[in-house]
Amino acid sequence: MSVYCARVSGHAFISYSRNDLAFVERLATFLTDAGVPVWFDREIGHGERWTRVIEERIISCSAMVVVMTPDAAESHWVDIEVNHAMKQQKKIYPLLLKGEPLFILNNLQLYDVSGGRMPGNAFVARLRRGLPAPLGIDPVRADAETEDLMTEQRSLIADLTRTKGRVSPEVLTAQKDLAALLWDDGRAAEAIRVIRSVVADRSRTLSADHPETLACRHLHAFYIGESGEAADAVTRFRGIVSDRERVLGRNHRETLESRHLLAFYLDLSGRRAEATLILREVVADRLLVLGSAHPDTMASRHLLAATVGASGKPEEAARMLDGVVADRAAAFGADHPDTMVSRHLLAYYLGEIGRRADAIAQLRGVVTDRTRVHGVDHFQTLYSRHHLACNIGEAGDNAEAARLLRDVASDCLRVLGAGHPQTLASQQSLLHYASRRDQR
Repeated sequence: MSVYCARVSGHAFISYSRNDLAFVERLATFLTDAGVPVWFDREIGHGERWTRVIEERIISCSAMVVVMTPDAAESHWVDIEVNHAMKQQKKIYPLLLKGEPLFILNNLQLYDVSGGRMPGNAFVARLRRGLPAPLGIDPVRADAETEDLMTEQRSLIADLTRTKGRVSPEVLTAQKDLAALLWDDGRAAEAIRVIRSVVADRSRTLSADHPETLACRHLHAFYIGESGEAADAVTRFRGIVSDRERVLGRNHRETLESRHLLAFYLDLSGRRAEATLILREVVADRLLVLGSAHPDTMASRHLLAATVGASGKPEEAARMLDGVVADRAAAFGADHPDTMVSRHLLAYYLGEIGRRADAIAQLRGVVTDRTRVHGVDHFQTLYSRHHLACNIGEAGDNAEAARLLRDVASDCLRVLGAGHPQTLASQQSLLHYASRRDQR
């Protein structure tokens, strides 16, 4: 057996079709030179032993890179590897070399490596963040390495500008990658400024409704929405949805994603009725195009259930979420982060409709799994611990609720700080149930 990087833990596993080996070998060298340890199988193995080797390498990896081509789409092994990585909750980074994205991965951000070019600095930075830091690497050095990547990207943009022109496709792609680097590093204002410039240049050189421009407009609107400007994001996504429906079609995967985000930001803006209407249509279209168990469909089904529940229909929300939980558990596993989000929300609405015992049982399972997967002090674990205690209190055991909330409030204060909303909520709930301890 010959492998590129044997017996390494915390590596990036490369999944690919044998027909794309030449590209993968160059990719492995490129990533290794960039400080990313990788593993891929150079030879075709056979039998149970080789299957165990592949399984072990996927289990021990920190991320998976999938090289997407028509051959990969037909590969039985790629299908097995990707599905196993998803069940193991591995971060997956798709590279599109040829053809269309793999069906099961088309909800993820992909990186274009068509023509055999290597991925840019934004991909390398994102991949490196998904890997554990080598021993001896402290946060200061990690920050310095991020700055080095930024400097390299800016230098690349300057070189391309001199050789290709300021608004050449190569420069605009590099600027888009710079925006992603800035966004991942928490520099939202800078990222928005860069992507806004890319949108303007692509609109002038290609047109506002060219697919490449639409992709940048979508990213720009998303950055704005995630920066707290939901109303502005709604206005932008309305235009993007209109243009993508006309150019790409109503049920194109990119159009569906823009429609989903339009509904999401409408809900954040308080326009819940319109958000619900759009989400019902998106769910119906994604069911038709992708099927009920596709990650995109399940994301829209979850968001629809949350919106319906927040609109005062907890019974319908619980019924929807029961199906989402079943499908997410079957696809990803019961302790996948997305599944646990749906399980928690299902428990919430079970409590809202008076099924306290079911809500408590569901939340006990979520707390156990989140503690094991994320840790006892993770925000989502604290959130579920809080809701478990409150449901126990509403079921009549005020003393137990107060006991649990005392621990939750203490942990929130230590981890999140005195002024954090979750800390304040836990302290208020503690006071509420402590005052009722003798009213079992």
